[in-house]
Amino acid sequence: MFEKALAEKFKTIFDFKKVRYDRPSEETPEQQVLFIQVDEPRCTIKAGKQVARVAGQATVIAEAEQLPFGYFAKRIAKADKDLTDDFFFFDIDQNTRTYMNLVQRSFSFVFFFNSQYDPEVGIINEIQFEEQT
Repeated sequence: MFEKALAEKFKTIFDFKKVRYDRPSEETPEQQVLFIQVDEPRCTIKAGKQVARVAGQATVIAEAEQLPFGYFAKRIAKADKDLTDDFFFFDIDQNTRTYMNLVQRSFSFVFFFNSQYDPEVGIINEIQFEEQT
């Protein structure tokens, strides 16, 4: 429902080419990937609309020089307001672990998703017309 929209917005706001709904591997963590952890997806479909309030956390593992403290806050501040209007960001730049020159930084978010809902009804295979005189 909301996954594609959330991933696309995060790619644009934070300038990462890869966004995944996984956890980083403990043994060989993938770098320069924004990992999204969805904690509370509250989704509703009603009256032709799909609405969700999604709470979660995003994590990135990278070299310290490539992901300095303040990176997330700067990208949020620089982003177009249309991209960030649907978000509430908090706990920005949490540093959860480091290994040599690698850092793991994260932020928490609430995403308010609102979209039209059009279920597929089917495919029109044939149309018949009748003429009345």
